[in-house]
Amino acid sequence: MRNFFLGIVATVTLPLAVIILVLLVSPNLRHNAFRAMIEMPGIVTYFMSRKNLINRDFKGVARWLSWQLELAEDAFPGSNMLVPSLVGHTEHAIQLARLPKEFSDLRPYLQNLVEFQPKLLPARLWLARALSDTDPAAALKQLEFAINLSAVDERAYRIAFEVMLTHGLTNQLPAWCDKYRKTQFGGRRAYDSNNLFLGSGMRRMHLEIIDEAGGRHEVGNTGVELGSMRQ
Repeated sequence: MRNFFLGIVATVTLPLAVIILVLLVSPNLRHNAFRAMIEMPGIVTYFMSRKNLINRDFKGVARWLSWQLELAEDAFPGSNMLVPSLVGHTEHAIQLARLPKEFSDLRPYLQNLVEFQPKLLPARLWLARALSDTDPAAALKQLEFAINLSAVDERAYRIAFEVMLTHGLTNQLPAWCDKYRKTQFGGRRAYDSNNLFLGSGMRRMHLEIIDEAGGRHEVGNTGVELGSMRQ
């Protein structure tokens, strides 16, 4: 019995030991294995939600997106390497959604995504769009968050104008138009790349200072808005 138990342990542990040893001595293989592990949830979500997208079953799509979101939340707090593929799949679903019910089916997932990534600009825009048909006040609140993240991104204003015109909130249009006119000093920053600048909407606003000792100090500006001061 003892030999049988030892044989089972050896059968399980020996292959694992060989795999670990190979990964330790081969950096390239270790890197590729790590990348495959990171990309696998996105690949699974893509193939498993494909049928739902074809059949326009956005509840099914939301279930698979929620599954990938839970993995991203459990893996690491905050932003991590699982987020870009999750955002890509979400963007694809949003582009295909047309009917109010389809956006409604996606809304619970989008709310969880915003809670997980509160500074992710596209998530705020998507949630605002999902709320725009049934809760215009909540949609505009999400768009205010989006403008605080990137005041120069015109997408938030376009959605806001559509919400106000659709729901008869034209009394709010002048304030939003004035804000749009005062904040067009930059451009977008992609979620999956770093352009050196802190603001998600800045084009080329970055300051490098060289002190007397030759040390270099970099200062990024989070945004420019006419008529207001920012630290």
